[in-house]
Amino acid sequence: METATLEQQWEKIDLNSDHRSVRLPADCKPNLFIGFDNQNNRRLILSLTGQEKLDINDDVREYIAIQYFDLSRHLIVTLHEERFRDVFNAFILSVFNKVKHLVKPVQAATEIVQIYTDWNEFFSERTQQRLDLPSVMGLFGELFLLFQELEKAGAA
Repeated sequence: METATLEQQWEKIDLNSDHRSVRLPADCKPNLFIGFDNQNNRRLILSLTGQEKLDINDDVREYIAIQYFDLSRHLIVTLHEERFRDVFNAFILSVFNKVKHLVKPVQAATEIVQIYTDWNEFFSERTQQRLDLPSVMGLFGELFLLFQELEKAGAA
């Protein structure tokens, strides 16, 4: 899946509807959705099947959160700050590419938690002197494009 495809998926969601999510493309084996909550925050949702127990600790931060809802069996990553939407989309693409071939939903959940842990630094503000957000996003964008080019070169 490419960034443009993901943007098309976001555009399919009717914010005035009761059903405010869409399933990511069929080549993704886990039930992975994107959608909006009642406050129009963007979400990545993994719907788990089966009865395997998961021990996932919620991590709620200022700009992003990951939560597991045991009763509904959903693992949800919520973006609380719209200005990070491009980074969140890149996060979703990273998750999609890592989990799309995983057959067991528990494996997908574990992988999402690990990716979230690796990525949540992009969503944290720092008081120490560091690169500003546009610089970090620019660097990330360059790395992401480089990664895509390397993947294309490897596939050729």
